[in-house]
Amino acid sequence: MRGLNNKFKLLSLLLTLNATNIDKAVEVDKLLNLGLALSELESLTKELLKDNLILSKDGAYYLSPSGLLAALSIFS
Repeated sequence: MRGLNNKFKLLSLLLTLNATNIDKAVEVDKLLNLGLALSELESLTKELLKDNLILSKDGAYYLSPSGLLAALSIFS
């Protein structure tokens, strides 16, 4: 995933963790595996929420249908 910006790295990580619906939502501590500071991760999740690429429930995140397509497009 060399050369991908952090936005796509986060989408890809959610895809890898199979966070594709509310029941499979991933907590922030698992997302910190990207090596980002918590403040940067919070900024990214806020931006992705605004873009409707991820959804959130009780502080856990998962891919929206649009986010899933975006994450899958990384590999095509």
